[in-house]
Amino acid sequence: MAYLLNRSAVLITPTKKYMDWVRSVDDEGKLNPSDQEIKAASTVYLVDEVMTGTKEEIVDIMERSYLEIAIQEFAAWWTVEEDWPLISDLKEFEGYFKWKLIEMIMDTTDQAYETEEV
Repeated sequence: MAYLLNRSAVLITPTKKYMDWVRSVDDEGKLNPSDQEIKAASTVYLVDEVMTGTKEEIVDIMERSYLEIAIQEFAAWWTVEEDWPLISDLKEFEGYFKWKLIEMIMDTTDQAYETEEV
């Protein structure tokens, strides 16, 4: 049996600008990831449930969520916060990340959720 979750989700995919940033902070070549490796690190974030599906509502959800998502994405590759790009609005966020909102989330497992604060 499937269960409908009262959340929507955002699929985050890095852009070329993000990939260039990853390489710029890795001045010693320790990470040396390929574009493919960086793109493979796409992430899904649960966000507030979309109720109406209007463009305004979706933008509002992203306006409330983009900064936390950016922080998580930058920290995934580089933990020195001073080296992270300054993101002050959704337009700047979209320079580093492509995003796609998924309105309906279904859970197909009976297993309980485990959460860990990051």
